[in-house]
Amino acid sequence: MEYINKLYKKNPNTGDYVIEVDLNSYVEIFNEWDHSSYKRRDISPDLTKFLEECSNDIPERFNLEISFYLPNEIRDENKEKIITEGIKTCYDFYAHFEQRKLNSNYKRMINSVFISFILLLFYFIFTTRIRLIIWEAFAQGFLVGGWVFMWEAISFFFFGRVEIKSIIRNYERLRDARISFAYSK
Repeated sequence: MEYINKLYKKNPNTGDYVIEVDLNSYVEIFNEWDHSSYKRRDISPDLTKFLEECSNDIPERFNLEISFYLPNEIRDENKEKIITEGIKTCYDFYAHFEQRKLNSNYKRMINSVFISFILLLFYFIFTTRIRLIIWEAFAQGFLVGGWVFMWEAISFFFFGRVEIKSIIRNYERLRDARISFAYSK
């Protein structure tokens, strides 16, 4: 925790850790290739990476605040509201996308278990009913295939699922972060 306290300020009023972002203009928040309105723009890939890495640094039990520091002469409360909404919408979309990916992987996992059981059933049938050498070779293929598909399902359940859920929590955490704007004089 001492390391985190050296890197990040804590908001004295809320106890949230503050991710500080120093900018020269509002435009730097967004992807430079995206020229749509602020409401629909994508966040800059560099900013996204920075925010996600900072969020990963700070333990999940703490809430986040994202504080943008900008020059005072460009202060625009309307843009602040639009940018805040845009960032929250963007991270909500990212979380939704990862949730869809997780659901798709659950379906693949169920399919892998089903195929595994079918192949293992064929193995059982071939080894108990038929005693020809060629069929024993097929039976071994069914056994190996059955375990490969089972491992795919087990691997996702214990490893892949955990990683995707962690990404979703991180996006939801950034979506729910308090966003503030501070201006230099």
